[in-house]
Amino acid sequence: MVGAVVRNVAALLVALLALAAPSAASDFPPLASGPGERILAFDADITVAGTGDLHVIETIRVRVKGERIKRGIIRALSLAATTQDGALLTRRYQILSVTRDGHDEPYVIEVTAESMQLRIGSAESLLAQGDATYQITYRAPDQVRADGSMRELYWNVTGNGWVFGIDAATATIHLPDGARASTLKLFTGAPGSTAGDGRIVQREAGTIEAKARLPLTAGNGLTILIRWPAEPAPQRATRNETVGPLVLVGYVILLPLAVIIL
Repeated sequence: MVGAVVRNVAALLVALLALAAPSAASDFPPLASGPGERILAFDADITVAGTGDLHVIETIRVRVKGERIKRGIIRALSLAATTQDGALLTRRYQILSVTRDGHDEPYVIEVTAESMQLRIGSAESLLAQGDATYQITYRAPDQVRADGSMRELYWNVTGNGWVFGIDAATATIHLPDGARASTLKLFTGAPGSTAGDGRIVQREAGTIEAKARLPLTAGNGLTILIRWPAEPAPQRATRNETVGPLVLVGYVILLPLAVIIL
Protein backbone atom coordinates (compact mmCIF):
# COMPACT_ATOMS: atom_id res chain seq x y z
CA MET A 1 0.00 0.00 0.00
CA VAL A 2 2.75 2.44 0.99
CA GLY A 3 4.74 1.53 -2.11
CA ALA A 4 1.74 2.25 -4.33
CA VAL A 5 1.22 5.66 -2.70
CA VAL A 6 4.90 6.54 -3.18
CA ARG A 7 4.72 5.54 -6.83
CA ASN A 8 1.59 7.64 -7.38
CA VAL A 9 3.16 10.69 -5.68
CA ALA A 10 6.31 10.29 -7.77
CA ALA A 11 4.27 10.08 -10.98
CA LEU A 12 2.34 13.21 -9.97
CA LEU A 13 5.58 15.13 -9.31
CA VAL A 14 6.97 14.11 -12.71
CA ALA A 15 3.79 15.29 -14.42
CA LEU A 16 3.87 18.64 -12.59
CA LEU A 17 7.53 19.16 -13.48
CA ALA A 18 6.79 18.39 -17.12
CA LEU A 19 4.04 21.02 -17.15
CA ALA A 20 6.28 23.59 -15.51
CA ALA A 21 9.25 22.99 -17.84
CA PRO A 22 9.38 25.26 -20.92
CA SER A 23 8.56 23.51 -24.17
CA ALA A 24 10.72 23.66 -27.27
CA ALA A 25 8.23 26.05 -28.83
CA SER A 26 8.54 28.48 -25.91
CA ASP A 27 12.34 28.14 -25.88
CA PHE A 28 12.44 29.16 -29.54
CA PRO A 29 9.50 31.46 -30.21
CA PRO A 30 8.81 32.72 -33.74
CA LEU A 31 11.20 35.53 -34.56
CA ALA A 32 8.37 37.92 -35.34
CA SER A 33 7.02 37.68 -31.78
CA GLY A 34 10.35 38.28 -30.03
CA PRO A 35 10.88 41.56 -28.16
CA GLY A 36 14.56 42.02 -29.07
CA GLU A 37 16.32 43.99 -31.75
CA ARG A 38 15.74 42.85 -35.29
CA ILE A 39 14.75 43.99 -38.75
CA LEU A 40 10.98 44.14 -38.78
CA ALA A 41 10.76 44.54 -42.55
CA PHE A 42 13.27 44.66 -45.39
CA ASP A 43 11.84 45.76 -48.73
CA ALA A 44 13.80 46.40 -51.92
CA ASP A 45 12.48 48.18 -55.02
CA ILE A 46 14.78 47.31 -57.93
CA THR A 47 14.55 48.95 -61.35
CA VAL A 48 16.55 47.29 -64.12
CA ALA A 49 17.67 49.63 -66.90
CA GLY A 50 18.17 48.49 -70.46
CA THR A 51 21.89 49.14 -69.98
CA GLY A 52 22.03 46.51 -67.22
CA ASP A 53 22.32 49.07 -64.41
CA LEU A 54 20.20 48.70 -61.29
CA HIS A 55 18.51 51.48 -59.34
CA VAL A 56 17.78 50.13 -55.86
CA ILE A 57 15.75 51.58 -53.01
CA GLU A 58 16.02 49.58 -49.77
CA THR A 59 13.53 50.36 -47.01
CA ILE A 60 14.65 48.79 -43.73
CA ARG A 61 12.51 49.08 -40.60
CA VAL A 62 14.33 48.08 -37.42
CA ARG A 63 13.47 47.63 -33.74
CA VAL A 64 15.91 49.64 -31.59
CA LYS A 65 16.56 48.53 -28.00
CA GLY A 66 19.99 50.05 -27.42
CA GLU A 67 21.68 46.64 -27.49
CA ARG A 68 23.48 46.18 -30.81
CA ILE A 69 21.70 49.09 -32.47
CA LYS A 70 22.94 52.07 -30.52
CA ARG A 71 23.79 54.81 -33.03
CA GLY A 72 22.70 53.23 -36.28
CA ILE A 73 23.03 50.20 -38.50
CA ILE A 74 25.65 48.71 -40.82
CA ARG A 75 24.58 47.64 -44.31
CA ALA A 76 27.19 45.39 -45.94
CA LEU A 77 26.97 45.35 -49.75
CA SER A 78 28.83 42.38 -51.18
CA LEU A 79 31.55 43.08 -53.75
CA ALA A 80 31.21 39.69 -55.46
CA ALA A 81 28.73 36.89 -55.94
CA THR A 82 28.80 33.39 -57.38
CA THR A 83 25.76 32.31 -59.39
CA GLN A 84 24.14 28.90 -59.22
CA ASP A 85 26.09 27.82 -62.32
CA GLY A 86 29.41 28.94 -60.84
CA ALA A 87 29.85 32.28 -62.63
CA LEU A 88 31.65 34.94 -60.59
CA LEU A 89 29.98 38.35 -60.62
CA THR A 90 31.54 41.59 -59.43
CA ARG A 91 29.48 44.29 -57.72
CA ARG A 92 29.96 48.05 -57.73
CA TYR A 93 27.80 50.65 -56.03
CA GLN A 94 27.12 54.36 -56.13
CA ILE A 95 25.31 55.55 -53.00
CA LEU A 96 22.72 58.19 -53.87
CA SER A 97 21.05 58.89 -50.53
CA VAL A 98 20.55 57.55 -46.98
CA THR A 99 17.69 58.62 -44.72
CA ARG A 100 16.23 57.70 -41.34
CA ASP A 101 12.53 58.35 -40.77
CA GLY A 102 12.47 60.58 -43.85
CA HIS A 103 15.46 62.76 -42.96
CA ASP A 104 19.02 62.64 -44.28
CA GLU A 105 21.23 60.45 -42.12
CA PRO A 106 25.04 60.66 -41.92
CA TYR A 107 27.04 57.65 -43.03
CA VAL A 108 30.59 56.61 -43.79
CA ILE A 109 31.80 53.97 -46.24
CA GLU A 110 34.35 51.32 -45.32
CA VAL A 111 35.59 48.84 -47.91
CA THR A 112 36.80 45.39 -46.90
CA ALA A 113 37.96 42.50 -49.04
CA GLU A 114 34.41 41.16 -49.24
CA SER A 115 32.03 44.10 -48.97
CA MET A 116 31.39 47.80 -49.02
CA GLN A 117 30.01 48.68 -45.60
CA LEU A 118 27.71 51.60 -44.99
CA ARG A 119 28.03 52.64 -41.35
CA ILE A 120 24.88 54.64 -40.93
CA GLY A 121 24.36 57.00 -38.01
CA SER A 122 26.13 59.65 -35.98
CA ALA A 123 28.93 58.68 -33.61
CA GLU A 124 27.85 61.55 -31.34
CA SER A 125 24.22 60.59 -30.70
CA LEU A 126 22.33 57.53 -29.51
CA LEU A 127 19.08 56.39 -31.09
CA ALA A 128 15.89 56.49 -29.08
CA GLN A 129 14.41 53.09 -28.35
CA GLY A 130 11.56 52.12 -30.63
CA ASP A 131 11.18 51.57 -34.37
CA ALA A 132 13.22 53.40 -37.00
CA THR A 133 12.97 53.25 -40.79
CA TYR A 134 16.09 53.57 -42.92
CA GLN A 135 16.03 54.07 -46.66
CA ILE A 136 19.15 53.47 -48.76
CA THR A 137 19.14 54.44 -52.44
CA TYR A 138 21.98 53.40 -54.68
CA ARG A 139 22.96 52.52 -58.22
CA ALA A 140 24.69 49.27 -59.16
CA PRO A 141 26.07 49.46 -62.72
CA ASP A 142 26.27 46.57 -65.18
CA GLN A 143 24.57 43.86 -63.12
CA VAL A 144 22.64 42.07 -65.88
CA ARG A 145 24.46 39.12 -67.43
CA ALA A 146 24.05 38.36 -71.14
CA ASP A 147 23.64 34.68 -72.03
CA GLY A 148 23.06 34.37 -75.75
CA SER A 149 19.57 35.66 -76.47
CA MET A 150 18.72 35.81 -72.77
CA ARG A 151 19.40 38.33 -70.01
CA GLU A 152 19.89 37.27 -66.38
CA LEU A 153 19.76 39.06 -63.03
CA TYR A 154 21.16 37.21 -60.02
CA TRP A 155 20.81 39.47 -56.99
CA ASN A 156 21.09 39.07 -53.23
CA VAL A 157 18.25 41.29 -52.05
CA THR A 158 18.94 41.50 -48.32
CA GLY A 159 22.59 40.55 -47.99
CA ASN A 160 23.82 37.96 -45.50
CA GLY A 161 25.79 40.20 -43.18
CA TRP A 162 23.10 41.02 -40.63
CA VAL A 163 23.76 40.00 -37.03
CA PHE A 164 20.05 39.81 -36.24
CA GLY A 165 17.01 38.34 -37.95
CA ILE A 166 14.65 39.74 -40.56
CA ASP A 167 10.96 39.27 -39.87
CA ALA A 168 9.76 39.98 -43.42
CA ALA A 169 11.87 40.19 -46.60
CA THR A 170 10.27 41.37 -49.86
CA ALA A 171 11.34 42.76 -53.22
CA THR A 172 9.72 44.30 -56.29
CA ILE A 173 11.67 44.12 -59.53
CA HIS A 174 10.93 46.20 -62.63
CA LEU A 175 12.38 44.75 -65.84
CA PRO A 176 13.27 47.03 -68.76
CA ASP A 177 10.71 47.83 -71.48
CA GLY A 178 8.01 45.69 -69.88
CA ALA A 179 9.91 42.45 -70.56
CA ARG A 180 8.30 39.21 -69.49
CA ALA A 181 10.49 36.84 -67.49
CA SER A 182 10.86 33.25 -68.62
CA THR A 183 12.62 32.06 -65.43
CA LEU A 184 11.83 33.08 -61.86
CA LYS A 185 13.71 31.57 -58.91
CA LEU A 186 14.06 32.52 -55.25
CA PHE A 187 16.64 31.32 -52.73
CA THR A 188 16.70 31.72 -48.96
CA GLY A 189 19.40 30.93 -46.43
CA ALA A 190 23.18 31.22 -46.27
CA PRO A 191 25.25 32.34 -49.29
CA GLY A 192 24.99 29.74 -52.07
CA SER A 193 21.88 28.11 -50.61
CA THR A 194 19.55 26.43 -53.11
CA ALA A 195 16.62 26.33 -50.68
CA GLY A 196 13.65 28.31 -51.92
CA ASP A 197 11.37 28.97 -48.98
CA GLY A 198 9.34 31.79 -50.47
CA ARG A 199 7.37 32.96 -53.46
CA ILE A 200 8.30 34.87 -56.62
CA VAL A 201 5.60 35.82 -59.14
CA GLN A 202 5.17 37.97 -62.23
CA ARG A 203 2.30 40.35 -61.58
CA GLU A 204 2.31 42.03 -64.97
CA ALA A 205 4.72 42.51 -67.84
CA GLY A 206 7.92 43.86 -66.40
CA THR A 207 6.91 43.68 -62.70
CA ILE A 208 7.97 40.83 -60.42
CA GLU A 209 7.39 40.38 -56.69
CA ALA A 210 9.42 38.17 -54.36
CA LYS A 211 8.84 37.33 -50.71
CA ALA A 212 10.45 35.02 -48.15
CA ARG A 213 7.83 32.78 -46.56
CA LEU A 214 9.35 32.75 -43.06
CA PRO A 215 11.52 35.13 -41.02
CA LEU A 216 15.22 34.96 -41.85
CA THR A 217 17.63 34.25 -39.04
CA ALA A 218 20.94 36.08 -38.62
CA GLY A 219 23.32 35.41 -41.50
CA ASN A 220 20.56 34.27 -43.87
CA GLY A 221 19.26 36.24 -46.81
CA LEU A 222 16.93 36.41 -49.80
CA THR A 223 18.33 36.03 -53.35
CA ILE A 224 16.53 36.16 -56.71
CA LEU A 225 17.30 34.80 -60.18
CA ILE A 226 15.39 36.23 -63.14
CA ARG A 227 15.88 35.49 -66.83
CA TRP A 228 14.16 37.17 -69.75
CA PRO A 229 14.57 37.24 -73.54
CA ALA A 230 16.69 40.04 -74.93
CA GLU A 231 14.64 41.77 -77.59
CA PRO A 232 16.24 44.44 -79.78
CA ALA A 233 15.10 47.92 -78.84
CA PRO A 234 12.59 49.34 -81.33
CA GLN A 235 14.20 51.85 -83.66
CA ARG A 236 13.16 55.44 -83.12
CA ALA A 237 10.94 56.69 -85.94
CA THR A 238 12.35 59.35 -88.25
CA ARG A 239 10.59 62.64 -88.85
CA ASN A 240 9.39 61.51 -92.28
CA GLU A 241 7.88 58.35 -90.80
CA THR A 242 6.26 60.24 -87.96
CA VAL A 243 4.60 63.26 -89.52
CA GLY A 244 3.76 61.89 -92.96
CA PRO A 245 3.84 63.56 -96.36
CA LEU A 246 0.81 65.82 -95.85
CA VAL A 247 2.37 67.56 -92.82
CA LEU A 248 5.68 67.78 -94.66
CA VAL A 249 3.92 69.68 -97.40
CA GLY A 250 2.59 72.04 -94.76
CA TYR A 251 6.14 72.68 -93.59
CA VAL A 252 7.21 73.48 -97.14
CA ILE A 253 4.43 76.05 -97.51
CA LEU A 254 4.60 77.60 -94.04
CA LEU A 255 8.36 78.01 -93.79
CA PRO A 256 8.63 80.67 -96.56
CA LEU A 257 5.65 82.50 -95.06
CA ALA A 258 7.38 82.65 -91.71
CA VAL A 259 10.47 84.09 -93.37
CA ILE A 260 8.42 86.77 -95.10
CA ILE A 261 6.65 87.78 -91.88
CA LEU A 262 9.95 88.09 -90.03
